[in-house]
Amino acid sequence: MLLVPGTGGAGERSVASPPTIVVIDRQSLFLHVLAGLLESAPLNARVLRFTESKLAVEEATYSDVDLVICELHARPLSGIEVTAELSSRRLKVMLMADSEERQSLLAAAQSGAMGFLTKDVTMEELLDAVRAVLDGHMVMSSALALESLAQFAKRDGDQLDLVRQLSPSELEILTMIGNAHSVEDIACARGSSKKTIRNHLASIYRKLHVTNRIEAVLWAARKGLVEPAAIAP
Repeated sequence: MLLVPGTGGAGERSVASPPTIVVIDRQSLFLHVLAGLLESAPLNARVLRFTESKLAVEEATYSDVDLVICELHARPLSGIEVTAELSSRRLKVMLMADSEERQSLLAAAQSGAMGFLTKDVTMEELLDAVRAVLDGHMVMSSALALESLAQFAKRDGDQLDLVRQLSPSELEILTMIGNAHSVEDIACARGSSKKTIRNHLASIYRKLHVTNRIEAVLWAARKGLVEPAAIAP
């Protein structure tokens, strides 16, 4: 699993123990199995189950919810629309899709969701991902991360080498983010403020033509700045 540490931004919602999780999926059997896993030890979550996404968004908006796990092709609101509705309220959203829908899930990486998993992940990887997102990190399943790396490889032949556009400070920060250092860790190591590091990250995204930390880390892995083994299964 690829894990990208949170930025430590202001307004981070605290997580209850045990957490309250909304699960949205049109497939009743998968919904039941996933909810049962989350309700069991070690997570012991309180799970609210929905097959209809609009009702789930209303519940998540007015209830004390820690995480929403939504299938990509939910109805009547899609997973991307659910993410747009809830991200503005600082609610954490994780998107899931069938394994044959990996391309659609990768395309949703710009949606603002904090997790991207296919439904064929192991129970251990799913629970690790849920805990990571609850802690404020971004995650992507190993299969998705490796497929995204392959896409970067295909695009490299048509792109200029963007490494040269990064300043030494930006290159160092990108490498540290890719090696699982948080913004707070990097700020401490460099004697800078977290705001300064986040400004550097914004500049990195712009220069690399990526939109978030996951895409930036995958780009760094492709360039050898991060060990690919770090995101292998």
